[in-house]
Amino acid sequence: MEHSCKSSGSAVQGKYVTENGQRLYLIENIDQLPPFFISVVSANDHWLFVSTTGCLSAGRGKPENALFPYRSVDLIHENAENTGPKTVIRLEGRVDAWEPFNPQHDGKYQTVRNLYKSVTGDTLLFEEINHTLALRFRYQWQSGNNYGFVRRAELSDLSGQTRRLELLDGLQNVLPSGVPMKAMQTCSALVDAYKWNEQDKDTSLALFTMYAKLSDRADPAESLTANTVFSLDADSPSILLSSQQLSAFRRGLRIEEERLTRGVRGAYFIHKSITLDGGKSNTWSLVIDANKDHADIAQLRRDLADTDALAAKVSEDIESNQRELVSLMGAVDGWQFSQDESTSHHHYANVLFNSMRGGVFEQGYTLRKDDLVRAAQQTNEAVVIRNQHFYDALPDTIRLTDLLERAGKEGDSQLLRLCHEYLPLTFGRRHGDPSRPWNHFDIKVKDKEGNPLLGYQATGGIYSRTGKHWR
Repeated sequence: MEHSCKSSGSAVQGKYVTENGQRLYLIENIDQLPPFFISVVSANDHWLFVSTTGCLSAGRGKPENALFPYRSVDLIHENAENTGPKTVIRLEGRVDAWEPFNPQHDGKYQTVRNLYKSVTGDTLLFEEINHTLALRFRYQWQSGNNYGFVRRAELSDLSGQTRRLELLDGLQNVLPSGVPMKAMQTCSALVDAYKWNEQDKDTSLALFTMYAKLSDRADPAESLTANTVFSLDADSPSILLSSQQLSAFRRGLRIEEERLTRGVRGAYFIHKSITLDGGKSNTWSLVIDANKDHADIAQLRRDLADTDALAAKVSEDIESNQRELVSLMGAVDGWQFSQDESTSHHHYANVLFNSMRGGVFEQGYTLRKDDLVRAAQQTNEAVVIRNQHFYDALPDTIRLTDLLERAGKEGDSQLLRLCHEYLPLTFGRRHGDPSRPWNHFDIKVKDKEGNPLLGYQATGGIYSRTGKHWR
C-alpha cells in the first residue's frame, strides 16, 4: 500500500508486522504525510487522541478529567513543541543534540520516522531511526485500568559500539486535577497561576494539583485530588517538573533536579547519563493517571517501594485491559479472519467503534437477576409489585429466551414489555473527540468496585442510568 507524499523523499509505505507477539500496522516515513489524528482505544474509561506530530489530549471519563489540554484538533496538531512527549539526547563528543520527532530539526540528521498501531487499536508506537548517529528511539502509548496511561520508551544502539549519552525525556504541559474545561480553554494563563507541581520526596511520584480551586468567592475552595506521574527506570534518574531548563540542556549546560514548581505549566522529565552498549537498548516507562485522591496516592507510594513488583503489575494491568477489549469484541463478532488481512481488520475497526457508540451486551444473552429487577423497579414499580412472585422465583442468572418464556406464561402484557425492553449494555459511550470539541462525552463503564455499569451514551441522544437503572 503506497500513499502520495507531501514532499520529495522516501515513499510512504504501509504493511503489517509482528513484534513481541503483537500484530501491528506500520506506516513507514510517516513524516512525509500531512499530520492526521488517531484515536487509541481502551476497554475502560480512558480516552486518548494523538496527532502524528506526537501532541495529544488524554484523560479518564470526560474532558474535565484531561491530563493534557482538551483542545480542537488543529491546535493539537500545532502544539507538539510544548504539549506531550519531548525527548532530547546528547551523544558524548557531539555539540549538537538530537530531538526525535522534532520537525524543526529536519535536515540536521538523516532520519526515518515510522508509526505503528496495533490491530486491536489500543497500542500506538512512534519510532525515529537516526542513521547519522546510529541510534533508534521509540515510545509507545498503552493503558491499564488500575494505573492509567503508560508511555514506554526505548533507546537502542545501531552502531555496535559502546557509547556515553545524556538524555532528557518526558511529558510537557501536564495538567493539574480539577481544572474546569471552560477555564482551560478560555483563561489558561489564570489556570497556570494556580498550578502546584510537587515530587514525592521518597519516590519518583509527582503530583500535579491546583493550589486552590478557581473561585472569586471568599469561601474555602480546596483542591483535594491530583493528577499523577511516576517513572519506572532502573537507572534512577533525576526528575524535572517543568520545561524551564529544557533550553539549558539543549546547550549542554548543567541542570538541577526540581522538587517543586509553582505558577508554571507542569511537566515530568527524567534526566540521566547512561552507557549504551553496542547493539543494546535502554528502556524506561512513565505512568500517568487522573484524579487520584489521598488514599490512591498513599497506595501508589507503597507500590513504588518495590519498583520491580510494580513494573510487573503495570504490565499485567496493560495485558488485562487488552484481554478485556479482545473479549468484548469477540462478544459482538468483531473478529473476522480472511485471506485479505486488511479486510479483516477493517471489519474489526467498524465493529469496535460502533460498539463504543451503542454498547455491548454484558454477558451476551445471559442476564443478571439483581440488575434486571432494579431496572424494572425504576421503569415501572407497580408492575414489579404485582408480579413480585415472578421476580422472586428467577434464578441469579437467566438466559433471555427463558426469561421471555416465563414472562409470557404470566399473562401480564406489561411484565412481558418490561422484559423485552431490558438492555444490559456496557462499554458504550457517547461519540466525541477534539475534531468535535463541542460534543461532550462522559465514559462510565465500571463502578468503583470494577463491576460493569450497564448504561451508555449514544450518538443520537443520551441514554444513561442513574445507579443501575435506565431512565
